[in-house]
Parts: sequence; structure tokens; C-alpha cells
Amino acid sequence: MKKKVIVVNMVAQKQNELITEFESAKQASIELGISYDSIRSACQDIGNCLIGDLAFNYESSVHGLSEGDVIIKIKQARLKKLIFGK
Repeated sequence: MKKKVIVVNMVAQKQNELITEFESAKQASIELGISYDSIRSACQDIGNCLIGDLAFNYESSVHGLSEGDVIIKIKQARLKKLIFGK
């Protein structure tokens, strides 16, 4: 089953560059030139979802959150992973 992928550019300078949606991890892989396995792996763990400056999440993980809340959720998960190793 295809899952929509939300890509957050963590260093975006413009609002329209912040979030990009893809119909699947495969589509994101093709359009961004990043391996499919890397994207799928990143989407599985919000605490380790960054590839470069891009954060990858399945839409179901961030559904209903504002753009700012998505960024905060990613940052919180990454801090917890750094601090607690989980």
C-alpha cells in the first residue's frame, strides 16, 4: 500500500519551499535522487528522519499538524533520541 510522504526542508528560506508532498516513497526517491530504502527508513523513525537537510515522514505520522508543529515534533524526537538513545 502506498503511503504519502511529507518532506520538510529544515533550512527552507521561503514558505513555499518548506513542505513537499509525494504520493509515495518511490516517487520521492525518483524526484529527489535519494535511495528508496533510505527514504523508507527515514520515514519509519521521526527521531532519525533527516537525510541532509530534508526530513521524511509518512503523512499518517504528521496528519492534522500545522507546519510549525511538524517541525517541533521532529526536533523533539531528535532531541529525545540524542539524549536517551531511543
